[in-house]
Amino acid sequence: MNLALSVYHAAVLGALAILFLTLLSNLVAIRRLEPGTPPEHFPFVSILVPARNEERGLRPCLESLLKQQYPEFEVLVCDDGSEDATAEILAEMARGNEGLKSFRSLDLPPGWLGKCFACHALAEKARGELLLFTDADTVHHPGALASAVAELQTRRRPAAEPNP
Repeated sequence: MNLALSVYHAAVLGALAILFLTLLSNLVAIRRLEPGTPPEHFPFVSILVPARNEERGLRPCLESLLKQQYPEFEVLVCDDGSEDATAEILAEMARGNEGLKSFRSLDLPPGWLGKCFACHALAEKARGELLLFTDADTVHHPGALASAVAELQTRRRPAAEPNP
């Protein structure tokens, strides 16, 4: 075996080892939310979805968001200049569903990037006490919103005073 091939194999094995160690550290360090943990109270939440050319993943995303087991929320979608069937999917899904509202973003102001401006426009229209931004190609567990709000409330709670 020549030296160049051996160096290549060593580099690939080294990269794989780094990826594996990163995966292991993430599995240990990142805490998963427990589904079914109810929040202490249920603030109104605006779920905000910027979407540009998302015809492939938009419907499953919105269906999963609209099925959240949470009493008070809205789903707002900003169509950020899509050139595919995103607008048609939004119009179809919004018919008869009061919890879903969509709009097309305005012309991009100077100095703004598309997704940043879409998120800003969504936040401007949101009515929620809490804002949850998510991408349009994700699918959410029905208890994801309740678990996220419960976790937020747990982390905001002041730590107990240590005993002397």
